[in-house]
Amino acid sequence: MLKSIIIDDEVAAQRSLSKILEIYLPDKIINEGVAGNLREGIALIKKLKPDVVFLDIEMPEQSGLELFDYVEIDFKVVVITAYKEYAIDSLRCGATDYLLKPINIKDLKACIEKISDNFREEKSLILDSSKYQWGKLMVPHQKGFYIVAYSDIEAIEANGNYAWIFKSTGEKLHISRTLGAIETQLPLPYFFRTHRSSIINLNFVSEVNREGGQIKLKNIQQPISDKNIKPLLEKLQEILDVEL
Repeated sequence: MLKSIIIDDEVAAQRSLSKILEIYLPDKIINEGVAGNLREGIALIKKLKPDVVFLDIEMPEQSGLELFDYVEIDFKVVVITAYKEYAIDSLRCGATDYLLKPINIKDLKACIEKISDNFREEKSLILDSSKYQWGKLMVPHQKGFYIVAYSDIEAIEANGNYAWIFKSTGEKLHISRTLGAIETQLPLPYFFRTHRSSIINLNFVSEVNREGGQIKLKNIQQPISDKNIKPLLEKLQEILDVEL
């Protein structure tokens, strides 16, 4: 459940939006406070730590867009105003969305649904990051089990109904499990299926050879199919924060 506050100098607008959220989005978001100006709104943000701030622009004393100058934006800002001309400025400042008064219920629902999906994705990424950093993979071999830290796995390669795990130390482990079965246990999005026979750890990629269809990792090379090159580059940009 998302938590929100409303910053708007019009009491009628505060009440109207609060009621709309209560009636149409009771399972998605709950409004926990209202403020009539930017100063009160900033105090409310610091106190309640909302997920979403519904922000009017034209208010006494200060423009709502000055919010971006006063606080660190670790929440979503949805600008709600009667003036179309503020749309570009709002989005440039960092607003997540822009809605016109009077509020269209369909547009508001779509906005909150998008924000809710973003929060789920961010939470999932945090969980996957923790799992990657501290978690371990337990896989069988002919005489027992290997327990391998996810962050130590450089690549996994299919070998019929078995597979090879290549560790960052250079060690190679033969395991009694298929590549497909292992893939479901790996923390996304740190591992990427480059080929029907190979999964790699993106953190170990050092070179992508488009023409040769090969990826160079720390100790080894693995194949990549043509159709997976573009998705791989997008993942590298997303996870490693690099410019390509």
